[in-house]
Amino acid sequence: MPISPRTALERAVDLALLGPSVHDTQPWLLELRSDRLLLRADRSRQLTAMDPTGRKLVRSVGAALFDARVALAADGWGADVGRLPDPADPDLLAVVRPVAGEPDRELAALAPAVPRRGTDRRASPGGQVPDDVLRGLTAGAAAEGAVLVPVLRETHRRLVARLTQQADRVQNADADHRAEPRHGEADMDSGPDSTLVLLATRSDEPLAWLESGEAMQRVLRELTALGWTAGPLTQAVEVPVTRMQLRSALTWDAHPQLLLRIGHAGTTPPTPRRPRADVVLAG
Repeated sequence: MPISPRTALERAVDLALLGPSVHDTQPWLLELRSDRLLLRADRSRQLTAMDPTGRKLVRSVGAALFDARVALAADGWGADVGRLPDPADPDLLAVVRPVAGEPDRELAALAPAVPRRGTDRRASPGGQVPDDVLRGLTAGAAAEGAVLVPVLRETHRRLVARLTQQADRVQNADADHRAEPRHGEADMDSGPDSTLVLLATRSDEPLAWLESGEAMQRVLRELTALGWTAGPLTQAVEVPVTRMQLRSALTWDAHPQLLLRIGHAGTTPPTPRRPRADVVLAG
């Protein structure tokens, strides 16, 4: 017998709070009720100059949502997820209810990877990821409603490097961006000894942003379980003109959301978490 729904939700909160977020802002509020978990955007944590539309904020909440689903599956529960359930309450991004039935075994298997840090911008090149791993990552992203495009051609890799440098110049010229954390991506190695993948969605609106966060987190957790790590490359996606060029070259009918550079990293401590009392609300 699985544990009680309330206990399962408590544990889902614990894992959701470990999710990665844009510049570690942890821009979420979790409302815990007896039979459901509500995930809300915390707009006070939004980086308004860098993320004026809230795309990255919503993607961050999507990552937390995925980890909550993993926790429920690991505890023997299915998950009924309502995404953006109330048009009158746009900051309510998801409602998760435990449901009886066969849990998702693939998600449950990822639970041990959740407490381990899955992203590291300092990750060293890890060589080419094997084809079977890339196929698994692509299938996992598709299961979350996203498209994963490996950047394999040398011409495309040079394009990514050029667009990252172009985006870096644009952001350096923008005083607003200088007031917020910088990436330092333009100098990162993306040579033949590393693997790049682009995560994209079929549409480009808040629901797609939320699902891209779930897909990103699935890819990151699967990589972590296999002993890899990934460094997010966001600059070329943040600047409209470079994002458009990425789309034209790599995805055509899908909208770029995030580039990931897969590699290896040493053991890194988890990032500090916001106080639970500031984030978890009792419904």
